[in-house]
Amino acid sequence: MGRSESGFMLLEVMVAVLILGIVIAGVIDIFIRSNYQVTSSYLTLQAIHLAQARLEELKATTYENVSNVDKTPYPGKPGFSYSVQVSPSVLGYNLKTVTVTIYYIERGNEKSLSLTMEKGKR
Repeated sequence: MGRSESGFMLLEVMVAVLILGIVIAGVIDIFIRSNYQVTSSYLTLQAIHLAQARLEELKATTYENVSNVDKTPYPGKPGFSYSVQVSPSVLGYNLKTVTVTIYYIERGNEKSLSLTMEKGKR
């Protein structure tokens, strides 16, 4: 019995499935990597917003009441904590350098993000 020219052989089908599998594996890898990047960006953006909010609170605080805060859980934000470091400014002029550091966990590793401002007497 001869082979029909209009049909596919088992080997051709297997090669096509193999090629399709390789392509799909690549696409899945792209989705996994992009999901990681989106999650990482989201956490970083959250940390920036939390640090900015804490700095705004410190701006509204009197010069004398701005002080160091050891690493503390961020209220209402599970998985985030913060610290505040206050030191005399290198610029002088009754200024304090205030640095807020936000800590968070990303893929099992602790990450941190810091924002700094100068606080003056009014």
